[in-house]
Amino acid sequence: MPAIGLRIRRELFPRTLRSLPLNVYLGTYITALLVVFGATMVWFNYHRDRDAAYVDAERVFDSASDHAVAEVRSLFGPVSAMVDLASRLPGLAGASLRTRWSTVPFITEVLRNTPTISAMYAGYDDGEFFLVRALRGDPRIHEATAAPMAASFVVQSIDRVDGALRQTFHYLDDDLHVIDRNRRFNNGFDPRQRPWYHAADRTGKTILSPVYLFATTRELGATLSRRLPGGGGVVGGDMALTQYAERLDALKIGERGRIMIFTGRGRVAVTNDPASLLKAVRIRPDGSSVQPLVTEIDDPVLAGSYAGYARSGTGKTLVNVIDGEEWLSRFTELQLAGTTMTLGILAPGDLFLGDSERTRESNLLVSLLMLLVALPVAWLIARLIARPITTLTEETARIRRFELDADVDIRSRVSEVLRLGESMRAMKSSLRDLGRFVPRQLIRDLVTGRTRAALGGERREVSLMFTDIAGYTALAESLDPPLLMEKTSAYFERVGRAIIEHGGTIDKYIGDAIMAFWNAPEDQDDHAALLCEAALAAAAASRALDRELVARGEPAMFTRFGLHLGTAVVGNVGSVDRMDFTVLGSVVNLASRLEGLNKHYGTQVLASGAVRDRVADRFLFRPLDSVVPKGATQAVPVFELVGSLEPGSSYAPDEKRIAATAAWRELHELYRARRWPQAESALTAYVATWPDDPVAPILLERVRRFMRSPPPDDWDGAETIRTK
Repeated sequence: MPAIGLRIRRELFPRTLRSLPLNVYLGTYITALLVVFGATMVWFNYHRDRDAAYVDAERVFDSASDHAVAEVRSLFGPVSAMVDLASRLPGLAGASLRTRWSTVPFITEVLRNTPTISAMYAGYDDGEFFLVRALRGDPRIHEATAAPMAASFVVQSIDRVDGALRQTFHYLDDDLHVIDRNRRFNNGFDPRQRPWYHAADRTGKTILSPVYLFATTRELGATLSRRLPGGGGVVGGDMALTQYAERLDALKIGERGRIMIFTGRGRVAVTNDPASLLKAVRIRPDGSSVQPLVTEIDDPVLAGSYAGYARSGTGKTLVNVIDGEEWLSRFTELQLAGTTMTLGILAPGDLFLGDSERTRESNLLVSLLMLLVALPVAWLIARLIARPITTLTEETARIRRFELDADVDIRSRVSEVLRLGESMRAMKSSLRDLGRFVPRQLIRDLVTGRTRAALGGERREVSLMFTDIAGYTALAESLDPPLLMEKTSAYFERVGRAIIEHGGTIDKYIGDAIMAFWNAPEDQDDHAALLCEAALAAAAASRALDRELVARGEPAMFTRFGLHLGTAVVGNVGSVDRMDFTVLGSVVNLASRLEGLNKHYGTQVLASGAVRDRVADRFLFRPLDSVVPKGATQAVPVFELVGSLEPGSSYAPDEKRIAATAAWRELHELYRARRWPQAESALTAYVATWPDDPVAPILLERVRRFMRSPPPDDWDGAETIRTK
């Protein structure tokens, strides 16, 4: 399983995504911290402000609930007191209509001073009924009672006349004068059948009826009723809930707030929107009314808030999300005339939470602005921190490429980075010093892991160079050792630099000689051309040094070069404690012999036919001879490297040298064709034209010898060299 997870991670997150620059990581991490910190602060402040808003809401709801409960009690309290007092009026307990009329002044005064009471009345065991109602200029009540507009009160009585019940309406002005009356036969109204009568008559206490629709005025209301002390009837007081709704509406929280009173069964008794409540009242076939449930009113806020209350109960401020908006509510139970009612106060959440929302938005805006300001600073800091690390990384890459010449100044306030920079400089200096003793390419391969320090080698094609200083033995005998060491080191510095700059690997310094090779340990497709370029550059460097030495009156250090190409064994030889990376094989010996042939021909740079064949189109060669060097068994074509044919090369031969080489090739063909007289004539003319050529006299003497004593028929032109 771990392997599978690792493979999936590698597939989903390639190396380019898993390995990013340090400044990107630092910038990303700092940005992430800023975002997390900013979001945390916004979240913390938002919730702190919301908590503070909830605390404020609790205080507001506490105050509103207390005021509402007190208001409801203040509305119901006087009604209950008046009903209780009216039940003790002797006139209402009287058996005659005249006696009952004696209570009209008292009742009308109560109605004047208690606007929440719309009517007071008494119902009797024999079906009689006596009621006093305040008209208060309400056209609906005037119309329902057929009262003239000048009337202020109406007295409705149902009494027995000649054994039959008779209903009479008397209309009184404000001074209680009868200004009209309307006598009707009994319309079937029987107080004994009303719920307010039954409840009060049964318990003997002041009872609050359920909310119902008044039969006469078609208003929503409730009745407080109490049995007469001596029995025989019940006194009641009607409360039109329109007055209560208006008083409750003044106590709502905010313009969109709501207040409602409902019974324990969830039927709505009062809301601050009585019109909506009235629309939802259901009328039974017998004319009685049924109050709607909360869910039956077309008000999702009431329904949703009540549902939240039903789940959690009273005593605390509730938060409900209704149609995507937060609403706060508080529900308080109260006892009214023995009936348990519940007062609900509702308010939109934005009244309390709006400030926190606005604070959150402002905090978010400030955080975003701070983040926008901080981001460039964060990335700048990340860049400043990462810059020396990047410099060290680039320096490491240069070291791996073995570019050790220049040191880089690492500046940082991080002590670990400074120590790493010091270690990098020390390592670079050590490798630079080591490169003076070991081939740099080999060190580069060891550092990069491309090769291992193990004994053994491989066969591969290499290009080889051997150099030697003419007359070095005599020079060494004539100079003090320190001076000899100084001159030799200066010589190796110039010649060796030319070899290294052209991709060569210096195998070793052998006294005054240099052995170098190409195409190892690193592949070099153009190694033969690099060999020739290096030979021309090194020869030019040697000649320049000789001119300086001669100008100072010192002996010159003329250098001869041997170039060869072939397959050799390349690798580490020696022991496990001391190894030497080198090239072994016959090609090494042949390259060394070619260098030595320069003494025989008086030349500076000699190359084998293998080298010439590989780069004949890029360099100018002069064929010299076919020789069997000492220790060899087969003849080797020998050529002199004249110069480069590359356009713009610093080592291109001049026109004179090109002409001489062309003339030489023609006479050399005569020589190879055994045309001795023609070859002698051509060589004689050549020597006359170019008397400084050291090879021409050698070949001329050989031609004249062959003219005297021709070679055998199987002569192949090869000369055997007996000396190194």
